[in-house]
Amino acid sequence: MRICFDTLVPSLFPFMVISELLVRSGACEPISRIFGRPVEGLFGVSGECASALLLGIVCGFPVGAKAAASLYSRGDISKKDCEHLLSFCNFPSAPFVIFAVGEGMFGSRDVGILLYCTVLFSGLIYGILFRRKGRKSENFKVSKSDLSNEKALSLFSSSVVSAASSVISVCAFVTFFTCFVGCISSLFGAGSSSPLRALLFSFFELTSGCAACTSIDQPHLALVLAAAACGWSGLSVFLQICSLTRTDGVALSLIPYIRSKAFCSIICASVTAIFTYLIPSFTEKINVAEDAFSSVISYPQTFTVAVNIIFVLALVKLLDRKRKI
Repeated sequence: MRICFDTLVPSLFPFMVISELLVRSGACEPISRIFGRPVEGLFGVSGECASALLLGIVCGFPVGAKAAASLYSRGDISKKDCEHLLSFCNFPSAPFVIFAVGEGMFGSRDVGILLYCTVLFSGLIYGILFRRKGRKSENFKVSKSDLSNEKALSLFSSSVVSAASSVISVCAFVTFFTCFVGCISSLFGAGSSSPLRALLFSFFELTSGCAACTSIDQPHLALVLAAAACGWSGLSVFLQICSLTRTDGVALSLIPYIRSKAFCSIICASVTAIFTYLIPSFTEKINVAEDAFSSVISYPQTFTVAVNIIFVLALVKLLDRKRKI
């Protein structure tokens, strides 16, 4: 909860409000006029995808995925284009990686810049290497924004409300998976400075995974694992994408998305490992005050949570049986 309120909310909420304003007003759509042809040539997708890609780069997830799903639901891009676009337009935002992870957790803004550059590089490389081949060139149209002065206050209000809902959802995923993975790591006997604990946290949730990496005694290994976590982005983000596509009524295959995140995780870790090997003094920039999750894991908590889960499952099963009767 401290990570959520001290670093996550301040670094994400204002940025989400701005991104919501851009999406809702249609102000980002003219971007397709400028970047449409390069995006089509590099990634093998429709030029309409340029706005979703740039929003994903600047605003981070889930804005990029939301824009891609919206383009498909409006019929502006094809299903294949949308599935490929989702695999390389959904990045962690620059403020989150640079300030929340780099400056807030590792104590260095330079570390955050390095992590963000590796994430951006790996995602774009994946999009180029696995570009759609043999795709026919399509003309794309850009609709103009119909924003008027009378609608400005209503647009801003709805953007703030929507951004607040998104931030609460992100914090909910962070809190749930932190508790969940904390119990699992206790059962596996992963200590507070164990790389196994960092890997478990990173697989399920990005914020808690990066925070767990800060407790590793070896700065080089901690930075490499944090890069892998940023490239993978966590199961919680994947679930957010699933929820997003269901909300928009979009039936998409997310296998390319999972494949791309596995690829990005390996590339991010490899690039960071090579960089820190060539410049070993870079790890001296890391300044971690304390382990953010040093008091999360305990066996009494694990036992209590396990008992509560069994009780809830039994209660649900009992209610379902009575309903059938």
